[in-house]
Amino acid sequence: MLYFDHNATSPLHPAARQAWLDAAERFIGNPSSLHRVGARADAALSEARGRLARLLGCDALDIVFTSGATESANTLFHHAAHTLPPHAEVWLSAIEHPCVTQAARHHFPNRHRLIPVTRAGVVDLKWLRAQLRNCRAEGPAANSKLKTQNSKLPGLLAAMAVNNETGVIQPTHEILALCRAHGIPFFCDAVQALGKLPAAAFGDCDWASGSAHKFGGPRGVGFLKCPSKGRVEPLLRGGSQEEARRAGTENVPGILAMVAALELRDREGARTPTSAAASVPAL
Repeated sequence: MLYFDHNATSPLHPAARQAWLDAAERFIGNPSSLHRVGARADAALSEARGRLARLLGCDALDIVFTSGATESANTLFHHAAHTLPPHAEVWLSAIEHPCVTQAARHHFPNRHRLIPVTRAGVVDLKWLRAQLRNCRAEGPAANSKLKTQNSKLPGLLAAMAVNNETGVIQPTHEILALCRAHGIPFFCDAVQALGKLPAAAFGDCDWASGSAHKFGGPRGVGFLKCPSKGRVEPLLRGGSQEEARRAGTENVPGILAMVAALELRDREGARTPTSAAASVPAL
C-alpha cells in the first residue's frame, strides 16, 4: 500500500528493527551497573552516542538521549526557566510544534514572544532582523550564556527546521547566523528534517531535538543536542544517567535502532520532503 503520513510517523525500517533485536539480545544489562554485563551495555551506549554525534557534527557529550522530542523540548524550557534571568524573554516562531509552544507558555507565561511567518509559511526574517536591531539598541549587548544574559534581547530563540503540517523548510541557517551575531542561544526542533535533510545541518545549533520514529526508528526514543559547556538542569530526577542531565535507565536497544535508522537515511542521500511518500509493503 502507499503510505503518505511520514510527517506523523515512519514505519520501523528493517535495519532499525534488526539493530533493536541484536541489541536486545547482546546488551541485556543496565548501563549504570558496575558488573561486566552492565559495562557492555554502557560501551554500546557510548558507541551509539559517538555515532550520532558524528552524524550531527558535534561532540558526543553534547547528546542527551530522551524518550522523544516532546521530552527534549520540555527539558530545554525547564532548563531555561531555571537559568535565565527573571525578566528574560524567549522567542519562538508562530508555527512551532505544540511541544515547543506549550512548554514555552508553561515556563514563560508572560515572557514568550511569537515570531511571525510570511504568507508562504516561512519565518519572517525581515521582521526578526528589525526586532533584534531594536532590542540591541534598547539594551546592553547580550551574553551568549543562558545564565548571565542581561539584555532586552531574548534569552533563547526557537525555530523549527521543517514544519510538521505544511512541510515548509525554514531558513535555519539564517536564523542561527542572526542568533550568533546577537549572542542568543538557538534551539532548533529538527524532528521533521532529520532523515530528509542532512543531519550535519544541525550540529552547530546550541540546542536541537530529534525523534527516532520520524525517520524509521522505534517510537519512544529521541535526543536533545545540548551546548558543549555548562550544566543542563534536568527535567527528570532520580538518577545520574546522561551525565546527570536526564534520570532513568537508558533504552539501549531503542537508541541503537535510532542511530542505525538515521545512518541509513543519511547514506540514502537525505530525501527531500517532496519525496517523503513511500511505498510500504505489508502494513
